[in-house]
Amino acid sequence: MAKLSSGFNRISKANEWYFPALIVAVNLIIKVIPAGILELGNDEVYYWTYALFPDWSHFDHPPMVGLTIQLFTLNLRLESEIFMRLGSLVLSSLNIFLLFFLVKKLYSRRAAIIAILLFTSSFYFNIISGLFILPDTPQTFFILLALYFGLPAITVKNPSVKDYHNVLLFGLFTGLAFLSKYHSLFLWFGFGLYILFHNRVWLRKPVFYLSILVTLIMMTPVLYWNMKNNFITFTYHSGRIDLFHDPINLQTFLQFNLGQFFYQNPVLFVVFILALSELLRKKREKLSDLHLLLVYLSLPMILLFTFISLFRNTLPHWTGPVFICLIILGSEWLSDLYEKQSKKVFNTILSANILFILILVAGTIQIRYGIIFPAERSSDPTNLGNNDFTLDMYGWKQAKSKFSQFLLKEKINNRDVKNVKLIENKWFPAAHIDFYIAHPLNIDLIALGNIEAIHKYYWINKTRNITSDDRIYFISSSQHYYDPEGFSNLFSGIIPKDTIPIIRNGVTVKNLFIFEMVGLKTDSIAQLH
Repeated sequence: MAKLSSGFNRISKANEWYFPALIVAVNLIIKVIPAGILELGNDEVYYWTYALFPDWSHFDHPPMVGLTIQLFTLNLRLESEIFMRLGSLVLSSLNIFLLFFLVKKLYSRRAAIIAILLFTSSFYFNIISGLFILPDTPQTFFILLALYFGLPAITVKNPSVKDYHNVLLFGLFTGLAFLSKYHSLFLWFGFGLYILFHNRVWLRKPVFYLSILVTLIMMTPVLYWNMKNNFITFTYHSGRIDLFHDPINLQTFLQFNLGQFFYQNPVLFVVFILALSELLRKKREKLSDLHLLLVYLSLPMILLFTFISLFRNTLPHWTGPVFICLIILGSEWLSDLYEKQSKKVFNTILSANILFILILVAGTIQIRYGIIFPAERSSDPTNLGNNDFTLDMYGWKQAKSKFSQFLLKEKINNRDVKNVKLIENKWFPAAHIDFYIAHPLNIDLIALGNIEAIHKYYWINKTRNITSDDRIYFISSSQHYYDPEGFSNLFSGIIPKDTIPIIRNGVTVKNLFIFEMVGLKTDSIAQLH
């Protein structure tokens, strides 16, 4: 262990580009296999519709994730899983360089090395936003760019022209982060608190207000789209955090906090707590401006969503981006601790990354082969796989092949397929069926239901036609089974046609039930648009 410790010490003296480049290369090697062999998850295929039907904004998120997919798939000319996720692999690699040079500028090369090793061990930063293609992917990239320019500049008591430029760039990249996810505005909230209480010199600088204006200008596509659509996005999200009609719910509180604990990596979470505890023990005069700014950027948002989780179901990844500030704080604390307890610091970082690799490998094996946790048995075929979330990312290519065989049995050839339509009742599994079955077979999929259930499909439906002359099928997954009788007001008949078993490791793990919907009522066609 002493050799490892001394090796870690020598790394800090290496060429400044060498080590982050090495980490990027190793990280890509580790992630490229699951990125290529795992089928897309519920959210990933849904955001594919953002790229397929680009707009100024979308029902539940701004447009940036769709633009990212368009860029790295060459406008959907390359739609395999690896190209769908290529933006995530590339941007997460750039994030490692950005974080390294930011922390090196703020603290030291050793702290920078520690920071990127903490970053690569985070399940949120290196899988959720660094492997899967989600709005968090471009959001993390633009937040890091905003922090890269904003953190060194905003703490200056006597700013120069260079600091003015950096504050403007902070406003620009915060605006781009907003175009990825709305709550990226926490950056301005944290900076505002710091300026108000500790560095009011910026309140006298016109460039500060110009930077705010730049962010507001970047927000205009979202505001424009919402003006055209009755501000439906903000109505939807405000309903998700409405606290006035729900009693205290300890279950949602516990789920949220355990989620944060595991999303970041349990080892990292302990580092964050210890680093913050060390700050609390310091006297006020020993706290640097950077310490205060990083705390303002992280803790208010964590506390806000923790409070909301007492009343409503709150997703752990909502607070994910703010943990980049805690990684920066943690890297400084571990760098200082390294002087006295180098082995402990080295072992902490090593254990965090080993845990990350073990979980990534185990998760990939489980999703592909289901051998770590064998498939649950169910006497009800409509309930098979309903407790196995790993099946979200498995079996869809298999389903496409078997559905193609079903169409042949129905005597529907490639020429007749244009008259086939699929209907679904919710955005998931609608997006999966759309991406893996309908789209490759040139079949239009229509999602039926209220806008809270079908999300972007409310707008997609308007681009797709369905008539009473079409052969209309409904596919219901046993993971999220929906009784087709729910469509009985739209059709005069429902005919069970076939069951597609999804096989994993020789075992049927879920079923897809195919129903033919006949006799589309003429007066119901308008409801489908």
